[in-house]
Parts: sequence; C-alpha cells; structure tokens
Amino acid sequence: MSTPTSNHTHDQSRRSIVRPTIVGPSHVDLSIVRPRRRTGGRSARGALRRTLRGFTLIELMAVVVIVGILATIAVPGAANRFRENRSQQAANEIATLYRNARMRAMGRGSAVLVRWQQATETFEVLEAIQGQAAFNAANAASCATQPASQCRNPLTRWQPGDPTTQLFQSLGTFTADSLGDHTTTVSVAGSTMSALDICFSPMGTAYMAPQNVTTNAALLQPMGDIPIVQVRRDSAIGLTRRVLFLPNGTARVVAEDPS
Repeated sequence: MSTPTSNHTHDQSRRSIVRPTIVGPSHVDLSIVRPRRRTGGRSARGALRRTLRGFTLIELMAVVVIVGILATIAVPGAANRFRENRSQQAANEIATLYRNARMRAMGRGSAVLVRWQQATETFEVLEAIQGQAAFNAANAASCATQPASQCRNPLTRWQPGDPTTQLFQSLGTFTADSLGDHTTTVSVAGSTMSALDICFSPMGTAYMAPQNVTTNAALLQPMGDIPIVQVRRDSAIGLTRRVLFLPNGTARVVAEDPS
C-alpha cells in the first residue's frame, strides 16, 4: 500500500468540514449547510413604505384644533400679564424718579423739586441754580448753572420764564401714561391733587406744596402728610400700585388688590 500524499490529506479535511452533522442514527441536520432564505424585494419596499408613512388630513385638523384651543386660553392671560408688567414699571419709574431727585439734592448740594401736573400726567424734575445774577457778578457763564441750595428763597425760585433769567433748570420729565393703558393720580390726606410740588434740600429734607409754586416758593412746607401716587389700569382689572412718599423723603411701591 502506498503512503497518501499531502494533497489527498488536505482534500479529505475539506470534505470533513462540509460533512453533515450526525444527530441520530437516521436523522441528519442540514441546517449548517442549507442556505438562508433572502428577504424578497416586495417585503423591503413594504417596510420602507410603512416607515415613510405621513399624517392624514384628520390628524392634521385635530392638531390645528388643539393649537387653536390652547391659543384661545393662553393669549388673554399673556396680554393681561403684559399690561400688569407695564403698570408695575410705571410705578417703579415714579418711585425711582423721586429717589434720584433726593439723591441728586444731597449729592450736589442743590435744591431739587419734583413737579406733578394732573392735566398732562407728567412729572418734571427741576434743579435750583444761581442764575443770571451769578453770571453777572462773576462774569462767567459757568456760574449761572451752579447749584443753589434754597427750596423757598427767593419767592420766584420756581417761576418759569426766560431761560437766561430763571433760577432753575429742567432735568427731565416723565409722562406716566406713556407706558400703557393706566391712570395715575396723586392724593394727599385723601384729597386728589391736580398739582403737587415736592422739593428736596441738600440735607434730604422734603418740602411739599399742594400746588405748583410758580410765584410763591414760601408755600413749600416741611412734609407732614404722606403723598400717595396711585397707578391703576383703565380696565380696573388687576392690582393697584401705590407709590408712598415717607416723611424722610424715601419712596416705596405697594401693590394692592382693588377687590
């Protein structure tokens, strides 16, 4: 008998790899050699079609109806909140205006007056200056705008006139109604004021007159009663904000429910 060659041994090993597995005496498991069935083209296209399925008209209409209902509920509340914020901003602006006026009086050593006029709902900040007399005496234009410390002297301190001769300068105005649909009123001891002047001295002392002291500054007296600025929405819905001016010259905002 001849010795088998290496090629014969290699072929025999290959045949043993693909040989069916014998499970029992008469059963042969051909799963290891049986080819796996491929998915057909129609099934793949069907799966892709189901993946790319869009929305129906009924579904889109349902979404539109839901969005419309939510908008109907949310928009009035958002608009009301927006108006409330503007009323709050107006009250804060008024309180800040009085605080800044007092701080300027104490910082510059000048008399600073805040003038309220109901007809225009306007707050105007005025600062006392030396005026034309100081310019004539020193022959220097810068002396005319130097701060003056007296709230009540001379009597014509706050009298408007020719800018070259008047004894005050305007630092700016604030119109309360410019921030929204609300009404601003000023009251002292329960009486509504059509005009009100509050002057701060360099020491921070507050003087008040229940009118505009354009010709008689002596009407300004040390503040005893507490002036109240009320900011209320025209629709009478929402909070009423009150700006309180305390005798020490400070201002604070208080919110109240009118109901």
